[in-house]
Amino acid sequence: MDESEGKRLKALGIDEGVEVAVTRRGVFGTRDPLAVRVGRMTIALRRSHALAIEVEAV
Repeated sequence: MDESEGKRLKALGIDEGVEVAVTRRGVFGTRDPLAVRVGRMTIALRRSHALAIEVEAV
């Protein structure tokens, strides 16, 4: 993921310390896109972007 994509994710609320949850997965082969809940908002992420984010289970 390049720097501009990382900045876009931060603008959408995905940042260190923020709780996120995958709510849905795509159905075609690659399972793209993923629906991710960030606070009260749900956003769609490419699987490649989701894999580039470090997460910790809570």
